[in-house]
Amino acid sequence: MDVPTATESAGIFGDVHRLADGGFTGDTEVITTRGPRRIDTLTAGQMLYSLDPTTGLVKTKPVTDIQRLDFEDRFRSIQTRRADLLLHPDQLVPYTTKGLDEIRFQRAGDLREQRFYQFINDWDILHGTPLRQVDITDILENYEICATTEEHGLSFRSQLPEGCEPFHQNGYTGFQFEPATFKQYQGDIEALADEVTIRGGSNQRRRPYKFDGNDFVQLIGWFVTEGSITDTERSVTVQIAQQVPEHRRTLHALFDRLGIDVSVSDDSFSVGAPVYADLIEKLCGRTCREMRLPAFVWTLNHAQKRLLLEVLFWGDGNDYGVYYTTSSELAGDVLCLCLELGIKPRYGRRREMWQIYTGRTNDGFDSTKHTDWEWGPRDRYQLTVEDYSTILVGRKGRFQWISVSAVS
Repeated sequence: MDVPTATESAGIFGDVHRLADGGFTGDTEVITTRGPRRIDTLTAGQMLYSLDPTTGLVKTKPVTDIQRLDFEDRFRSIQTRRADLLLHPDQLVPYTTKGLDEIRFQRAGDLREQRFYQFINDWDILHGTPLRQVDITDILENYEICATTEEHGLSFRSQLPEGCEPFHQNGYTGFQFEPATFKQYQGDIEALADEVTIRGGSNQRRRPYKFDGNDFVQLIGWFVTEGSITDTERSVTVQIAQQVPEHRRTLHALFDRLGIDVSVSDDSFSVGAPVYADLIEKLCGRTCREMRLPAFVWTLNHAQKRLLLEVLFWGDGNDYGVYYTTSSELAGDVLCLCLELGIKPRYGRRREMWQIYTGRTNDGFDSTKHTDWEWGPRDRYQLTVEDYSTILVGRKGRFQWISVSAVS
């Protein structure tokens, strides 16, 4: 059978074109922008990580159509340590070989026509721009800004723009501004004051509110993987647990650069700051089972995404490239983060614990050893995706790039 190359196939992608009369079983999972989802639970409009096999570029694209069809015959199975697929015989499987780098396609039912196949193992993705600085007043809604100056109070007030009115003033904390006033006149206040700080309310300690982008990415990583928020009688405490000497030195240096004074014990770093607790909870969640990555992560550049993954592994990873979490949302986020860094992840579950495997290898299979025919469910699902024809799918946490049935 003559099978098209990726370049030849690109010519048929257009308004709505069928690629193959194939399909997936309903228990097959696909990597969406919110982590893995079973195909039989997908709805039109959900965003998938999709690959253009012609360019090797991955973008997020919406599902535009899902069809459930009856099927009363055998599925082609591909079973390896890193692949678990059950495909309709007409489903197209993209592949390369050791002697052929250009992506080609083979019907799942015809895989025995040759012996050795390589899955797609390399791709590119468009990353964002570097996060240079974080101003947490762009994220929070409830806080007070304290502006202090060596000048006489009347002199400072006389230089403020019309309408820029503090709601309170005293000799120690200076002038206090509400969020709306501060955001409207932020440049003027910062230019006139000797020091500008933030706090959650009166009688709370003043804290810095602007941070270097790389340092903030590290702080988020440390909290997500080792952090917790605890309510006390007098405050709300943000804590990061850590006992490893090397990582404790890293955290000491990080908090010094951030300008955050912390309490240090033998096994943790903590800061009593309701304003930081509100920030962290809004971005990442509060408990280990609620943890997630903040939305801004997906706008970072490659280096900062890589930095974030490294910090996550310093907390809850091991030397074998396995990351552990009890948060389903965080597990999905880490799978997506790996994909965006060019890593084809796998996962397993033991009760509530997710185990995410990030080892790299050139995935492939021997059709004489790793393929067979299996009876499956009496239905199949055909997906139509916008623009790009290949998605990351699999069963039991093992994913590979496989073609969809149609492109719109």
